[in-house]
Amino acid sequence: PDRYASVGRLDVEVNRVVLALQKQNPLAKRRRLVLSDLRDEAFVLLSRTPNEYYHRELQARCERGGMSMRVLQEVHKESSLLSLVSTGMAIGWVLAAAEQRRPVGVVLRRVDDFCMNMTLALIWRKGSRLPAVARFIETVAAEVKTGDGSSVGLLPEKRSFLK
Repeated sequence: PDRYASVGRLDVEVNRVVLALQKQNPLAKRRRLVLSDLRDEAFVLLSRTPNEYYHRELQARCERGGMSMRVLQEVHKESSLLSLVSTGMAIGWVLAAAEQRRPVGVVLRRVDDFCMNMTLALIWRKGSRLPAVARFIETVAAEVKTGDGSSVGLLPEKRSFLK
């Protein structure tokens, strides 16, 4: 039986995981970055709890790419991670959406041989009879836009990883 059959899902946003570096870091000046370039760097990461999946997946992808992170500090908030990066203490992984929140002196860069995306999704129990739940889902769906600015509405079930 499908354990997710009773769960509805609407993907709201997909964000790529990128590298945050202090602007003066020599790596920030390179045109291309690959995981092996990061071998000698110290990292600051989001704490394992409550980010267990993210933390585990991040480490696994780095190790598959031949790079083991030397974690200097774990923090609970992205803002703390970016502040520590801004001091030059370490580099760190953040979502590309952090571009809008990054401190002066911090740059975000893609790493060519590293690809990880995080999806923000609205999850609900199917069959809910509460009108507020239905209205909330429809409101969020109306705000989710495609690349051309049109509303995607509720995403088709086939686009959900829950099936």
